[in-house]
Amino acid sequence: MTPGGRNGHRLRARTAQRPGSHTRASRTGVFQLGVVLALVLGLIGAILLAWLCDDAFISFRYADNLVHGLGLVFNAGERVEGYSNFLWTLGIALGMRLGVSPESWTIVWGVVFYLATIALLCALPRLAAGAQAPVATLLPLAGLLAAVHHDWNVYATSGLETSCFTFLVTLAYGLAIVPSAPAWATGLTLALVALTRPDGLVFAPLFLAYMAVGRPRRVRSGLEFASCFLLVWLPYVAWKINFYGDFFPNTYYAKSAGIAWWGQGWVYVQLYFQKYWPLGLAIPTAVTAWKAPRPGSRIQAAGPAPKVAPTAVPRTGSPSGPLVFAAVLALTFTVYVMRVGGDFMYARFLIPVTPLYLLVLEWGVARHLAGRSRIQLAVSAGLVVAVALTPYPFSGTGGQGGIVNERDYYKPDDVQARVAEAKTLRRYFSGLPVRIAIVGSQAMLAYYARPDVAIEAATGLTDSWIAHQPLAHRGRVGHEKIAPVSYLLSRRVDFVIQHASTVALGLKERLPLVPIYFDLVPGYMVHWNPPLLAEMAKRGARFVDFAAALDERRPDYARLPADSLRIEYAKLKPFYFDAVPDSMREKWFKRGESVR
Repeated sequence: MTPGGRNGHRLRARTAQRPGSHTRASRTGVFQLGVVLALVLGLIGAILLAWLCDDAFISFRYADNLVHGLGLVFNAGERVEGYSNFLWTLGIALGMRLGVSPESWTIVWGVVFYLATIALLCALPRLAAGAQAPVATLLPLAGLLAAVHHDWNVYATSGLETSCFTFLVTLAYGLAIVPSAPAWATGLTLALVALTRPDGLVFAPLFLAYMAVGRPRRVRSGLEFASCFLLVWLPYVAWKINFYGDFFPNTYYAKSAGIAWWGQGWVYVQLYFQKYWPLGLAIPTAVTAWKAPRPGSRIQAAGPAPKVAPTAVPRTGSPSGPLVFAAVLALTFTVYVMRVGGDFMYARFLIPVTPLYLLVLEWGVARHLAGRSRIQLAVSAGLVVAVALTPYPFSGTGGQGGIVNERDYYKPDDVQARVAEAKTLRRYFSGLPVRIAIVGSQAMLAYYARPDVAIEAATGLTDSWIAHQPLAHRGRVGHEKIAPVSYLLSRRVDFVIQHASTVALGLKERLPLVPIYFDLVPGYMVHWNPPLLAEMAKRGARFVDFAAALDERRPDYARLPADSLRIEYAKLKPFYFDAVPDSMREKWFKRGESVR
């Protein structure tokens, strides 16, 4: 026999000994194709929907001040923790230091973290079962569902930390359930979770319990995990309390997170699972799969197990700690989201635990349909289509319970116009002690215009006094505390930009609306500031001479009834007379001074 013939004979013999080899190869090929498809779909979705949320510009301003030596502050000299994404903000500052704009930096890294999460979801079922175990499902179902999840595509970018936070939560879970991963790595990763967003701390007790109960060498694993977590987290907490004077971020007070709002939180969670209803099947599917007998169990009980190829029926694993752990993590965080009232941005708060729901769903489907390849493929495809095509439970941008599709408010043309306006304002504000009040969707104005002081007056996110006001009544989540005009005056605010700002802050009821035009950008004065206005006039700003306007209206004031005159004076005094010594004109109103 020739050598070639001998080799051919050996190869045929090996193949005959492994009747499932072709099946295994084909299954692996289908799975790998699914991984590539998930990554490609995720990349396309994230790029097509790339955008920047206005709230991201709060972190941009903090990072910019840090890079320029002012510290991690929104306004120079004011130590207020107005961000809720410490690690993400430091990353933005690093990008700035390297010469990369925060807009590009956050979009690129957001997409990277999103794709990394999809890759983890594809790999985790195999890694959890052991590197040599066959693939539990024909397709990487969790990864494919993540790739077609529209709102996850949306928050893959946005400039916010959502994508990074979600990846770190998924990575911490993966490290915890993979037996070969060191416990200290899980502790380190969960510490990064808590540094990325404060609510990451919600996961800590659950991880500690799992490490101490569900891992080999329980006591040692628990201690190793806790030690590494505290070694990273405690110094950060000590620095934060020393620098900002509080354990909780200012956003905690601005959003009244200490007060439970279960009703609004239920609306938020319900709306999410109405669109992404396959995620709602995850826990029930897993529970029924847990209780169901394995395929072939009756045959095995009746007699000797038949000799079949090891891949003819895929091993899906027994109901175990890792899947219970995923379910507990997902449900606990969902309950937390309900307690705080959710968010005004649809879906955003639930995306971090969506990977966990997806893993539980994949496991349940795989166990129910083990050995029935065609049905499994059909069910998997149906779930992917359902996640991709199920419509929103509201029309347009939303608005139910104040919950909206935030991205729809930031059309590219509108954003470019806002940026152009802000850069116009920068030319006027540069080198001057300008103080402005901003409202919703104006954080980008504060970042690009670079006023000395910007007060987020409609939510109090970056202002401690506003955030600590008592909650008068429930309204839109995160938008329930508005700065009173008296506070803006006490802070010597000079301008608000756009008429919408005056409406949001109620300026018309308390002050005369005196416009100022920075080229074509309209603003309104909060108080009359002659030195600042003189500099603005030199740079081309247009506004009326308020003293001359008073002179023109003197005959009208003389004819006003006493009550009307008192109302007029109550508006003019904080705006003009408290800022300008003008006793000659003020005496026209003295008879109404007793009512303010």
